[in-house]
Amino acid sequence: MKAKKILAVLTAATMVMAMSITAFAADGDTTGTGTVDGTGASEGHVEQKHMNVVLPTATEQTFAYTMDPERLIQTTNGGKYAEGTTFPEANEDTGVYFLTGEKTYSNESNELQIINKSSHDIKVDVKVKTTASAGGKDIALATDALAADETSPKLYLAAVVGEGENATNQILSATETPVTKKLAGNPGNYEIVVEENAETDAKEYVYKQKTTGLTDWTALKFKIKGAVSNAAITADTTAPKITVTWSFAEPESTDTNLSTDGVGTYSDEPAATAVASCSYVNGKAFIRLVADANADTANITSIKVDGTDTSDYSVTASGAIGIPVTGTGSHTILIVYDGVTYTATATVE
Repeated sequence: MKAKKILAVLTAATMVMAMSITAFAADGDTTGTGTVDGTGASEGHVEQKHMNVVLPTATEQTFAYTMDPERLIQTTNGGKYAEGTTFPEANEDTGVYFLTGEKTYSNESNELQIINKSSHDIKVDVKVKTTASAGGKDIALATDALAADETSPKLYLAAVVGEGENATNQILSATETPVTKKLAGNPGNYEIVVEENAETDAKEYVYKQKTTGLTDWTALKFKIKGAVSNAAITADTTAPKITVTWSFAEPESTDTNLSTDGVGTYSDEPAATAVASCSYVNGKAFIRLVADANADTANITSIKVDGTDTSDYSVTASGAIGIPVTGTGSHTILIVYDGVTYTATATVE
């Protein structure tokens, strides 16, 4: 019996020694070495650069125009044109007309717009020029804005590139002239995600545009405006053709001082109508879309708080929409209700 106990103890000790083996230097050694290899690996590379530029759609009518130096249209109240056709008010009319609606003429063309939805900057060129008509009977082109007392027949055409007071006004001539602007990219609207490759079923990293929480992109608007002096012309006087060309590219290393004057913004969110009222009480924003009108849950299509969709809302007995809002500061709320997008700002102090 005692022999069996001793054997059991020896067996247990042997198992412990086998499970935990430690290497010791030989007794008396004064030096020693050890080597172990650890293989290296790379998680890979994701190109965090995406080009996406939205170019305008135009027709031959966009920059087609009619000049009226003798003010025949105003004199006859547009009698030559179809009933219901509208022209600028006489006291503001410059005598050059672009068709901007089915029966609407304006002294400026419709605007076109280039939108940079890229993650990086782009350079945009808008080039403008006139081409003389065959026969050499074109009206003289003005090299500056027309003076109010100009008596000789002159045509003023200019490209307005950009928005607001910082827009560039480029007068048209037979020499093609470019207007160059920088449209900044918006890397904050992109993210790295993991997706499954449809062909290999392997998971991989992908750099792509976000689906929610998008902020404004940069955009460049441009149009043509015109004026003609109030003066008599000959029956065979003609007008030159307008040519507008636009293009984009990545900035080169030498493009260090590109102008951003007049560059505007573009939002993927639809134009919104301000709500009648918005108050914040006990963790919720209470919104009344239209004064003296109660909201109906059935007419609410979607609600976003700071760009993120939420289904956590309710309509109170008084007809206001209650939406939980947390975090100090201002919060933007978009509500699509009965086909109309409403915007509200809730401030949490």
